[in-house]
Amino acid sequence: PGEKLLFWLTIFLGIGVSVTGYILDFPTIAAWIVSASPDFSQYRHVMELSHVLHTIIAIVFIAFILGHIFLATMLVPGTLQGMTSGKVDANWAKEHHDRWYAEMREGENQKS
Repeated sequence: PGEKLLFWLTIFLGIGVSVTGYILDFPTIAAWIVSASPDFSQYRHVMELSHVLHTIIAIVFIAFILGHIFLATMLVPGTLQGMTSGKVDANWAKEHHDRWYAEMREGENQKS
């Protein structure tokens, strides 16, 4: 469930950051959004709102990514070792990937 949540958050937060970033990069778009003349003072509030939303969305996204990294590495013992060395403990493999563990055991038995 956590990976699906992160996937959908990435989709929606990515759209939010893209839209607000586009408004910030191209300020005349803000005038089109509020149907105002190209006078900066008339659409300044749209730019300010975009800046605030852009920052909030980015902070939420970064927090979720850091949480995902923490949960995937530090919270589950043995995972970080597997990511860095490519080798995992047999108990870890059996607990997290039982079919793979069974295949590896069959391969060892056939070699002997």
